[in-house]
Amino acid sequence: MRSCPRVLVTIFCVFAFCVSGAGATEGPGIFSFYLENDIVAQTDRYYTGGMRFSYLSPATCVPGSGDGSALCRLRQWPFLGHPDLAYQWGFDIGQQIFTPANIETAELQKDDRPYAGWTYGGFSLVGRNHHIMRFLKVELGLIGEWSGARSMQTRLHEAFGATRPEGWEHQLENEVGVSVLAGQKWRYHGDFPEHSSELDFIPHVTLQLGNVATRANAGFFLRWGRDLPRDFGSSPISGFAETNAPLDYAYRHNDRWRWHLFTGLNLRLQVHDIFLDGNTFRDSHRVEKEHTVVEGGIGYGFSKGPWKISYGRMFRTNEFTTQKGTETFGSLSVSRVLE
Repeated sequence: MRSCPRVLVTIFCVFAFCVSGAGATEGPGIFSFYLENDIVAQTDRYYTGGMRFSYLSPATCVPGSGDGSALCRLRQWPFLGHPDLAYQWGFDIGQQIFTPANIETAELQKDDRPYAGWTYGGFSLVGRNHHIMRFLKVELGLIGEWSGARSMQTRLHEAFGATRPEGWEHQLENEVGVSVLAGQKWRYHGDFPEHSSELDFIPHVTLQLGNVATRANAGFFLRWGRDLPRDFGSSPISGFAETNAPLDYAYRHNDRWRWHLFTGLNLRLQVHDIFLDGNTFRDSHRVEKEHTVVEGGIGYGFSKGPWKISYGRMFRTNEFTTQKGTETFGSLSVSRVLE
Protein backbone atom coordinates (compact mmCIF):
# COMPACT_ATOMS: atom_id res chain seq x y z
CA MET A 1 0.00 0.00 0.00
CA ARG A 2 3.02 2.33 -0.17
CA SER A 3 1.88 3.45 -3.61
CA CYS A 4 -1.52 4.67 -2.33
CA PRO A 5 -0.49 8.37 -2.08
CA ARG A 6 0.61 8.22 -5.74
CA VAL A 7 -2.73 6.69 -6.69
CA LEU A 8 -4.57 9.50 -4.91
CA VAL A 9 -2.51 12.12 -6.72
CA THR A 10 -3.27 10.51 -10.08
CA ILE A 11 -7.01 10.25 -9.43
CA PHE A 12 -7.43 13.87 -8.45
CA CYS A 13 -5.22 15.19 -11.25
CA VAL A 14 -7.48 13.33 -13.71
CA PHE A 15 -10.56 14.89 -12.09
CA ALA A 16 -8.96 18.32 -12.37
CA PHE A 17 -8.19 17.84 -16.07
CA CYS A 18 -11.72 16.63 -16.81
CA VAL A 19 -13.48 19.68 -15.36
CA SER A 20 -11.05 22.41 -16.30
CA GLY A 21 -12.41 22.81 -19.81
CA ALA A 22 -12.03 25.85 -21.98
CA GLY A 23 -13.65 29.19 -21.45
CA ALA A 24 -13.25 32.66 -20.05
CA THR A 25 -10.89 32.84 -17.09
CA GLU A 26 -10.13 35.42 -14.42
CA GLY A 27 -6.65 35.52 -12.96
CA PRO A 28 -4.12 32.73 -12.36
CA GLY A 29 -4.27 29.74 -10.03
CA ILE A 30 -3.28 29.68 -6.37
CA PHE A 31 -1.04 27.19 -4.58
CA SER A 32 -1.22 26.83 -0.77
CA PHE A 33 0.59 24.88 1.93
CA TYR A 34 -0.79 24.30 5.43
CA LEU A 35 1.11 23.03 8.48
CA GLU A 36 -0.35 22.40 11.93
CA ASN A 37 1.26 21.06 15.09
CA ASP A 38 0.72 21.19 18.83
CA ILE A 39 4.43 21.72 19.57
CA VAL A 40 3.63 25.40 20.10
CA ALA A 41 1.66 24.36 23.21
CA GLN A 42 4.49 22.02 24.29
CA THR A 43 2.16 19.04 24.02
CA ASP A 44 2.05 15.91 21.87
CA ARG A 45 -1.49 14.60 22.08
CA TYR A 46 -4.97 14.38 20.52
CA TYR A 47 -4.83 16.17 17.15
CA THR A 48 -1.06 16.41 17.20
CA GLY A 49 -0.26 17.48 13.64
CA GLY A 50 -1.31 17.79 10.03
CA MET A 51 -0.26 19.13 6.66
CA ARG A 52 -1.95 19.86 3.36
CA PHE A 53 -0.93 20.93 -0.14
CA SER A 54 -3.67 22.48 -2.27
CA TYR A 55 -4.21 24.09 -5.67
CA LEU A 56 -7.09 26.31 -6.72
CA SER A 57 -7.63 26.92 -10.43
CA PRO A 58 -8.21 30.25 -12.16
CA ALA A 59 -11.84 31.34 -12.15
CA THR A 60 -13.53 29.77 -15.18
CA CYS A 61 -16.96 30.72 -16.42
CA VAL A 62 -16.96 34.22 -14.98
CA PRO A 63 -20.30 36.12 -14.76
CA GLY A 64 -21.45 37.26 -18.18
CA SER A 65 -19.59 34.57 -20.13
CA GLY A 66 -21.72 32.27 -22.26
CA ASP A 67 -19.30 29.46 -23.02
CA GLY A 68 -20.24 25.83 -22.57
CA SER A 69 -17.38 24.65 -20.38
CA ALA A 70 -18.00 22.01 -17.74
CA LEU A 71 -17.77 24.54 -14.90
CA CYS A 72 -20.34 26.81 -16.56
CA ARG A 73 -22.89 24.02 -16.20
CA LEU A 74 -22.56 24.37 -12.43
CA ARG A 75 -24.82 27.42 -12.72
CA GLN A 76 -27.69 24.96 -13.14
CA TRP A 77 -26.82 22.90 -10.06
CA PRO A 78 -28.83 23.18 -6.85
CA PHE A 79 -26.93 25.11 -4.15
CA LEU A 80 -23.83 25.87 -6.28
CA GLY A 81 -25.79 27.48 -9.13
CA HIS A 82 -25.99 31.28 -9.27
CA PRO A 83 -25.68 33.68 -12.25
CA ASP A 84 -23.40 36.10 -10.37
CA LEU A 85 -20.76 33.56 -9.31
CA ALA A 86 -17.45 32.68 -10.95
CA TYR A 87 -16.43 29.05 -10.70
CA GLN A 88 -13.16 27.34 -9.81
CA TRP A 89 -11.99 23.80 -9.20
CA GLY A 90 -9.33 22.72 -6.74
CA PHE A 91 -7.60 19.67 -5.35
CA ASP A 92 -5.52 18.96 -2.28
CA ILE A 93 -3.50 16.22 -0.62
CA GLY A 94 -3.09 16.03 3.14
CA GLN A 95 -2.47 14.02 6.27
CA GLN A 96 -3.64 14.33 9.88
CA ILE A 97 -2.32 12.45 12.93
CA PHE A 98 -4.17 11.73 16.19
CA THR A 99 -2.75 10.17 19.38
CA PRO A 100 -3.65 9.76 23.05
CA ALA A 101 -2.04 12.06 25.63
CA ASN A 102 0.57 9.51 26.76
CA ILE A 103 2.59 8.23 23.81
CA GLU A 104 5.37 6.71 25.94
CA THR A 105 3.48 3.54 26.85
CA ALA A 106 2.82 0.60 24.54
CA GLU A 107 -0.26 -0.40 26.55
CA LEU A 108 -3.79 0.19 25.28
CA GLN A 109 -5.23 3.30 26.94
CA LYS A 110 -8.94 2.54 27.03
CA ASP A 111 -10.00 5.96 28.37
CA ASP A 112 -8.01 7.95 25.84
CA ARG A 113 -8.54 8.50 22.12
CA PRO A 114 -7.18 5.97 19.61
CA TYR A 115 -4.03 6.35 17.59
CA ALA A 116 -5.17 7.20 14.07
CA GLY A 117 -3.98 8.62 10.78
CA TRP A 118 -5.91 10.08 7.85
CA THR A 119 -4.17 10.52 4.49
CA TYR A 120 -6.45 11.84 1.76
CA GLY A 121 -6.98 13.63 -1.51
CA GLY A 122 -9.76 16.13 -2.02
CA PHE A 123 -11.48 17.61 -5.06
CA SER A 124 -13.46 20.86 -4.76
CA LEU A 125 -15.88 22.93 -6.82
CA VAL A 126 -16.14 26.57 -5.77
CA GLY A 127 -18.55 29.31 -6.82
CA ARG A 128 -17.81 32.80 -5.55
CA ASN A 129 -17.92 36.54 -5.95
CA HIS A 130 -16.72 39.29 -3.58
CA HIS A 131 -19.58 38.69 -1.15
CA ILE A 132 -20.38 34.97 -1.00
CA MET A 133 -18.60 31.68 -1.61
CA ARG A 134 -20.22 28.27 -2.00
CA PHE A 135 -18.27 25.05 -2.21
CA LEU A 136 -18.72 21.32 -2.63
CA LYS A 137 -15.84 19.02 -1.79
CA VAL A 138 -15.26 15.25 -1.94
CA GLU A 139 -12.41 13.65 0.01
CA LEU A 140 -11.16 10.10 -0.52
CA GLY A 141 -8.48 8.69 1.74
CA LEU A 142 -6.99 5.97 3.90
CA ILE A 143 -7.20 5.30 7.63
CA GLY A 144 -5.07 2.94 9.72
CA GLU A 145 -1.69 1.50 8.78
CA TRP A 146 -2.43 2.36 5.15
CA SER A 147 -2.36 6.07 6.01
CA GLY A 148 1.37 6.02 6.77
CA ALA A 149 0.80 8.20 9.87
CA ARG A 150 2.68 5.77 12.13
CA SER A 151 5.88 5.95 10.10
CA MET A 152 5.52 9.68 9.55
CA GLN A 153 5.27 10.52 13.27
CA THR A 154 7.96 8.03 14.25
CA ARG A 155 10.46 9.37 11.71
CA LEU A 156 9.76 13.00 12.63
CA HIS A 157 10.24 12.28 16.33
CA GLU A 158 13.48 10.44 15.64
CA ALA A 159 14.75 13.26 13.43
CA PHE A 160 14.10 15.93 16.08
CA GLY A 161 15.05 13.85 19.12
CA ALA A 162 11.50 13.79 20.51
CA THR A 163 9.84 10.99 22.48
CA ARG A 164 9.27 7.90 20.33
CA PRO A 165 5.54 7.03 20.12
CA GLU A 166 5.12 3.48 21.43
CA GLY A 167 1.41 2.74 21.12
CA TRP A 168 0.75 2.63 17.39
CA GLU A 169 0.00 -1.11 17.62
CA HIS A 170 -3.43 -0.01 18.88
CA GLN A 171 -4.27 2.35 16.01
CA LEU A 172 -7.52 2.11 14.07
CA GLU A 173 -7.79 -0.72 11.55
CA ASN A 174 -7.33 -0.10 7.82
CA GLU A 175 -10.34 1.51 6.17
CA VAL A 176 -11.07 3.57 3.07
CA GLY A 177 -12.60 6.90 4.05
CA VAL A 178 -15.06 9.01 2.07
CA SER A 179 -16.22 12.47 3.05
CA VAL A 180 -18.51 14.96 1.30
CA LEU A 181 -18.55 18.58 2.44
CA ALA A 182 -20.76 21.47 1.40
CA GLY A 183 -20.76 24.98 2.77
CA GLN A 184 -21.12 28.69 2.28
CA LYS A 185 -19.27 31.78 3.48
CA TRP A 186 -20.39 35.41 3.43
CA ARG A 187 -18.10 38.43 3.52
CA TYR A 188 -19.14 41.82 4.94
CA HIS A 189 -16.54 44.54 4.52
CA GLY A 190 -16.04 48.01 5.98
CA ASP A 191 -13.42 50.77 5.49
CA PHE A 192 -12.01 53.23 8.02
CA PRO A 193 -10.20 55.82 5.85
CA GLU A 194 -9.22 58.01 8.79
CA HIS A 195 -7.23 55.10 10.23
CA SER A 196 -6.11 53.59 6.87
CA SER A 197 -7.59 50.28 7.98
CA GLU A 198 -10.34 47.85 7.07
CA LEU A 199 -12.58 45.39 8.89
CA ASP A 200 -14.42 42.36 7.55
CA PHE A 201 -16.77 39.82 9.07
CA ILE A 202 -16.89 36.32 7.49
CA PRO A 203 -19.57 33.93 8.84
CA HIS A 204 -19.79 30.36 7.55
CA VAL A 205 -21.86 27.18 7.68
CA THR A 206 -20.62 23.72 6.66
CA LEU A 207 -22.17 20.24 6.51
CA GLN A 208 -20.00 17.11 6.32
CA LEU A 209 -21.26 13.57 5.58
CA GLY A 210 -19.46 10.23 5.29
CA ASN A 211 -17.87 7.39 7.21
CA VAL A 212 -15.03 9.72 8.26
CA ALA A 213 -17.29 12.26 9.94
CA THR A 214 -20.89 13.44 10.01
CA ARG A 215 -21.13 16.91 11.48
CA ALA A 216 -22.28 20.49 11.04
CA ASN A 217 -20.25 23.65 11.63
CA ALA A 218 -21.28 27.27 12.06
CA GLY A 219 -19.10 30.19 13.01
CA PHE A 220 -17.23 33.29 11.87
CA PHE A 221 -13.90 35.00 11.23
CA LEU A 222 -13.29 38.66 12.07
CA ARG A 223 -10.32 40.44 10.44
CA TRP A 224 -8.88 43.94 10.89
CA GLY A 225 -5.87 45.42 9.14
CA ARG A 226 -4.46 47.34 6.20
CA ASP A 227 -5.38 46.29 2.65
CA LEU A 228 -7.22 43.15 3.70
CA PRO A 229 -6.99 40.24 1.23
CA ARG A 230 -10.15 40.04 -0.88
CA ASP A 231 -10.67 36.43 0.10
CA PHE A 232 -12.62 34.45 2.70
CA GLY A 233 -9.97 34.00 5.38
CA SER A 234 -7.41 31.30 6.10
CA SER A 235 -9.19 28.42 7.81
CA PRO A 236 -7.35 25.67 9.68
CA ILE A 237 -7.09 22.26 7.99
CA SER A 238 -10.12 20.91 9.80
CA GLY A 239 -12.89 22.36 11.87
CA PHE A 240 -13.98 25.71 10.52
CA ALA A 241 -14.73 25.85 6.78
CA GLU A 242 -12.72 23.67 4.47
CA THR A 243 -11.98 25.72 1.35
CA ASN A 244 -10.40 29.15 0.85
CA ALA A 245 -10.75 31.15 -2.38
CA PRO A 246 -8.50 34.22 -2.85
CA LEU A 247 -10.21 36.73 -5.10
CA ASP A 248 -8.25 39.89 -5.86
CA TYR A 249 -5.49 38.70 -8.18
CA ALA A 250 -4.38 42.30 -8.82
CA TYR A 251 -2.67 42.19 -5.43
CA ARG A 252 0.05 39.98 -6.89
CA HIS A 253 1.54 43.12 -8.52
CA ASN A 254 1.34 45.18 -5.31
CA ASP A 255 4.70 45.23 -3.49
CA ARG A 256 3.30 47.08 -0.50
CA TRP A 257 3.32 45.14 2.78
CA ARG A 258 -0.21 44.37 3.91
CA TRP A 259 -1.15 43.00 7.32
CA HIS A 260 -4.16 41.93 9.35
CA LEU A 261 -5.16 40.46 12.69
CA PHE A 262 -7.93 37.86 12.94
CA THR A 263 -10.01 35.93 15.39
CA GLY A 264 -12.57 33.20 14.83
CA LEU A 265 -15.06 30.97 16.57
CA ASN A 266 -16.80 27.80 15.42
CA LEU A 267 -19.50 25.55 16.88
CA ARG A 268 -19.30 21.91 15.79
CA LEU A 269 -22.24 19.55 16.21
CA GLN A 270 -21.05 16.03 15.52
CA VAL A 271 -23.00 12.84 15.00
CA HIS A 272 -20.07 10.65 13.97
CA ASP A 273 -16.27 10.90 14.07
CA ILE A 274 -14.34 7.77 13.08
CA PHE A 275 -11.26 8.98 14.99
CA LEU A 276 -13.29 8.79 18.21
CA ASP A 277 -16.03 6.24 17.39
CA GLY A 278 -13.62 3.71 15.89
CA ASN A 279 -13.80 1.80 12.64
CA THR A 280 -17.06 1.54 10.73
CA PHE A 281 -16.98 -2.16 9.81
CA ARG A 282 -14.48 -3.67 12.29
CA ASP A 283 -13.98 -3.69 16.04
CA SER A 284 -11.40 -1.19 17.21
CA HIS A 285 -10.49 1.07 20.09
CA ARG A 286 -13.03 3.83 20.64
CA VAL A 287 -14.09 6.43 23.19
CA GLU A 288 -17.36 8.20 23.96
CA LYS A 289 -17.37 11.48 22.04
CA GLU A 290 -18.81 14.84 22.96
CA HIS A 291 -21.54 15.90 20.56
CA THR A 292 -20.79 19.63 20.88
CA VAL A 293 -17.31 21.07 20.37
CA VAL A 294 -16.27 24.73 20.35
CA GLU A 295 -13.23 25.81 18.34
CA GLY A 296 -11.57 29.19 18.16
CA GLY A 297 -8.37 31.00 17.48
CA ILE A 298 -6.46 34.25 17.13
CA GLY A 299 -3.70 35.12 14.73
CA TYR A 300 -2.16 37.46 12.20
CA GLY A 301 -1.40 37.53 8.50
CA PHE A 302 0.96 39.28 6.10
CA SER A 303 0.93 39.58 2.33
CA LYS A 304 3.20 41.14 -0.26
CA GLY A 305 3.03 40.76 -4.00
CA PRO A 306 1.80 37.24 -4.84
CA TRP A 307 2.50 35.86 -1.33
CA LYS A 308 0.20 35.54 1.69
CA ILE A 309 1.25 34.07 5.04
CA SER A 310 -0.95 33.65 8.11
CA TYR A 311 -0.47 32.04 11.50
CA GLY A 312 -3.05 31.29 14.17
CA ARG A 313 -3.06 29.80 17.65
CA MET A 314 -6.11 27.53 17.72
CA PHE A 315 -7.95 25.86 20.59
CA ARG A 316 -10.61 23.18 20.78
CA THR A 317 -12.77 22.12 23.73
CA ASN A 318 -13.02 18.47 24.78
CA GLU A 319 -13.92 16.09 21.95
CA PHE A 320 -14.55 13.05 24.17
CA THR A 321 -15.90 12.58 27.67
CA THR A 322 -12.70 11.32 29.31
CA GLN A 323 -10.44 13.94 27.73
CA LYS A 324 -8.20 15.82 30.16
CA GLY A 325 -7.94 19.43 29.09
CA THR A 326 -8.56 21.34 25.88
CA GLU A 327 -6.20 20.96 22.95
CA THR A 328 -4.15 23.77 21.44
CA PHE A 329 -2.15 23.86 18.24
CA GLY A 330 -0.54 26.26 15.80
CA SER A 331 -1.84 26.63 12.25
CA LEU A 332 0.40 28.08 9.51
CA SER A 333 -0.65 28.69 5.91
CA VAL A 334 1.41 29.98 2.99
CA SER A 335 -0.26 30.85 -0.33
CA ARG A 336 1.11 32.08 -3.63
CA VAL A 337 -0.74 33.41 -6.64
CA LEU A 338 0.80 31.75 -9.68
CA GLU A 339 1.82 33.83 -12.69
